[in-house]
Amino acid sequence: MSAEVNPSSSPSSSQQQVASVQRKLQKILDLKLESDKDLIESLKYLSSFFTENNVRTRRSLRSTIEKRSLTLNDQFEECFRVVKQQLDQVNQTVTSMATCCEDMTQRLKV
Repeated sequence: MSAEVNPSSSPSSSQQQVASVQRKLQKILDLKLESDKDLIESLKYLSSFFTENNVRTRRSLRSTIEKRSLTLNDQFEECFRVVKQQLDQVNQTVTSMATCCEDMTQRLKV
């Protein structure tokens, strides 16, 4: 006896695909983009340098964003290099002061 598959009992592949697309579309439609502050800030930042919407600019958008990110990281690193140098100087001064205090303490004990 061969088992027959009832077409009404399991949805076809195309019906599953349609249902999947409908779920994804509904999920997108349910998003409240105007209340997503991170997205709004990102779009504002993007609009500051992405002024033309054409094939060439869309293709180069990723590299443009990566270059801007590298530039920002370089600036960030330079700022912290200055802070590190200043902290090294403070550390050196505090170490010198500690050494002087130890010397004075030893002199006072004698």
